[in-house]
Amino acid sequence: MRTLSRTFTVFTFATSTLAASAILLDAQAVSAQTAGVCDSVGIRIVENSSRLKAPVAFTLGAKPNVDMGGLEDDPDRELSPRNGYPRAIRLTDGRVVIADVARVQFFDKDGKRLRLTGRKGGGPGEFGSVAALCRTRGDTVLASSGVPSRVTVLSQTGEYLSVTTPPAGHFSEREFCLNDGTFLAVQMMPTERGSDGILRLNHVNRAGAVMHMIAEVNTGVFDMAVRRESQYITWGQNVAFGNAIDYEVRVFSANGKLLTIIRTDDKLEPISRSELEKLPPTGARANATAAERADDARRIAASSHTKTWPPYDKLMTDFTGRLWIQDWKPSQTALEPIGWTAFDVNGKLIGRLIIPAPESKEKRQVVVSFGKDEVFIRRLDDDGAAH
Repeated sequence: MRTLSRTFTVFTFATSTLAASAILLDAQAVSAQTAGVCDSVGIRIVENSSRLKAPVAFTLGAKPNVDMGGLEDDPDRELSPRNGYPRAIRLTDGRVVIADVARVQFFDKDGKRLRLTGRKGGGPGEFGSVAALCRTRGDTVLASSGVPSRVTVLSQTGEYLSVTTPPAGHFSEREFCLNDGTFLAVQMMPTERGSDGILRLNHVNRAGAVMHMIAEVNTGVFDMAVRRESQYITWGQNVAFGNAIDYEVRVFSANGKLLTIIRTDDKLEPISRSELEKLPPTGARANATAAERADDARRIAASSHTKTWPPYDKLMTDFTGRLWIQDWKPSQTALEPIGWTAFDVNGKLIGRLIIPAPESKEKRQVVVSFGKDEVFIRRLDDDGAAH
């Protein structure tokens, strides 16, 4: 039964897969020690103490300070609960912009909807599916969609301005805006089956042309047993890359110079065959029986080349220039707290934020972005509505 709520409800807070709630963070006067900073042939190497053992430096406010979404009188205006690319960003004037499948929704700072932009399609101002959303100079919003890959330019009020088509084979996802209006587009390079993946990070201008290659990076071998994704995001006018194989993040300038290597004093933990078999496999058969699922798990685990648990999950940045690194978990919907660790603009470790576990898998949640002393979380409520 659809029970309509016409006010912005305040929710208790937990870990996230489906609701765009912004929640205040209170920074405490706690800082983690760094082991040192050194230079190697012009490359700044920042050695930090353990990320996973760092002190908690941020605590969540007791309640969400704003909530957007839920059931409405007109279901067509609701946030879709089936959004594979949840993303929400705060603009400098306080507006909140949310990717909503084939459209973009604009809210004011208090959570009141201002505008719905876009629809399903391939024309100007239309989207196949909004895969990423980011903010560049002047609060201009870039919305990436594919396939084929396109980047739509929107004003801070949601008006369609233009569309850019990167070269064939390029795509933009995650945080891809650079500060000057240009953006990051990535290209998978051809490799032999079973070999390490190679990803080319390219600097693309507003006309969609590649200005130059930032870097070619190794993403490791794809493994169906372990959910591990290399991370590549813009960080101001730089690009941060981590292969999620070791405890290291590399920072490149937009013109392709390796500037900084950020490391933490954490040790990779070995993963056993039995542990591999317990993981939710990437390539299991649909509608399989319990016996078939167990057989799939054994088969996929036997083919795995992964020897250690992934060191981290997602990378994100925030309004203040901090870099956030998420702890890795086998399942995004597990009923466990999720830890994030913040680093300052120089790559020095600040401390931890622990997001409590959801009440149930039905209320699954995911962190979609960080603002200034706030975190945006997407979640489902008891009615199955997205917030």
